[in-house]
Amino acid sequence: MSPTPPALRVVGALIEREGKVLVTQRPVDSRTWPAAWEFPGGKVEPGETDREALARELREELGINVVVGALFAEVLNHNDGGKALDLRIYCCSLGEQQPQQLEVAAIRWERPQDLNKESFPSADRPIIGKLLQDTQNSGTTAGPSRDTIER
Repeated sequence: MSPTPPALRVVGALIEREGKVLVTQRPVDSRTWPAAWEFPGGKVEPGETDREALARELREELGINVVVGALFAEVLNHNDGGKALDLRIYCCSLGEQQPQQLEVAAIRWERPQDLNKESFPSADRPIIGKLLQDTQNSGTTAGPSRDTIER
């Protein structure tokens, strides 16, 4: 029996502005989850830390430089079409920059309660649930609490 390959490491950003969070839409010709909405981010390349990968992905996809802050939540060992996935979402600070549509199909600022879980990849859905719970409990979005959600 061959060893189980390591989980694919993916990072995403929770960027809040005026009570809304930034979400991006994957291109319609994407191999995985075409046209799905997601928290901006991407794969961690060999030799990169999570924070380095997230900063790089946001520069490439949206033309923004962020301060990567605390880990908001993680979904570990998520089965995404037969592949294991570890997703970590970090709170990020954007400042006054405006995201640009460089490598994404669309950009939106959405209130957490308006996010439609069904239009997001399955690994993102528990993150939305935590975001909604934190928003209801505190009245804010990107708080410092951390959760690990194992699937």
